[in-house]
Amino acid sequence: MHRHAASPPGAAAFAASLLASAIVVYVFLVLVRTRSKRRNQARAYSRTLERLGRYDARLGALVVPYSKPVCFCLSGDAPLIVISSGALQTLTARQLDAVLSHERAHLKGRHHTLTAVAQGLARALPLPLFRELPEQIELLVERLADERAGNRCGRDQVASALLRMVEHTVPGTALAATGGSVQTRVSYLLDPAGCPRLRLQTLASWLVAAAVTALGPATILTLACGLSLAP
Repeated sequence: MHRHAASPPGAAAFAASLLASAIVVYVFLVLVRTRSKRRNQARAYSRTLERLGRYDARLGALVVPYSKPVCFCLSGDAPLIVISSGALQTLTARQLDAVLSHERAHLKGRHHTLTAVAQGLARALPLPLFRELPEQIELLVERLADERAGNRCGRDQVASALLRMVEHTVPGTALAATGGSVQTRVSYLLDPAGCPRLRLQTLASWLVAAAVTALGPATILTLACGLSLAP
C-alpha cells in the first residue's frame, strides 16, 4: 500500500497568497507614510501658530489673533486646541464651552488616527469605496464629537455654536469645529430621535468593513498577523 505525500500548495493558491501579502505590505507602508506625514504637518503648523498666538491655561487652548470665529485641534507629540480671538468675541460662554468640549472629544478619542487611516486607505486603494471613506469618516468623527459635547453642554449649544462659526481651510492633520457637513450635523443635533447615537466602535466598524470588503478575509488575516508581530 502506497502512502501519498502531502500535495504542495497549488501554483494558483501560492500566487494568490503572494499577491495578498504584497497588498498588505503596500497598504501598511502607505498607512505608515500617511501617519508620519500628518504628524510632521501638525508639528510644523503648531510651531507656527505658537509664535503667533498665546496659550490660555483657563481655556486649555492657544488663542490666535484672527477676526473670524474658528476653532480646530491638532494631534501629534503635543496635541493642541486652537481658537481665534474672533471666536472668543462671537460666541457666548456656553457656546465657547461647547466648541472646546467638541475639540477635546476629538483629542481624547484619537479621532485623528481614524481619519489618517481613512486617508491612507484611500491613497493605497483608489477604489470607489475607499475614495468616499475619508469624507464619511470625517462626518462620523464630527458627529461623535458633537454628541460628546452635547452630553456635557447641551445639544442646542453645540448646534448654535456651529452656526456662528465660519468654515475655513485647515491642514489635513487638523479637525475643525466646522468639519464635515455642518448642516447635516446641526440637523442630527436638533433631531436626536431621527438618528442613532454614535460610538467609537461605529467608526472602527466602518473602517474594518471597508477593508474586509476590498481586501478580503485572507488579506486581513495576514495584515493582522503582521501587525501583531510588529515591534
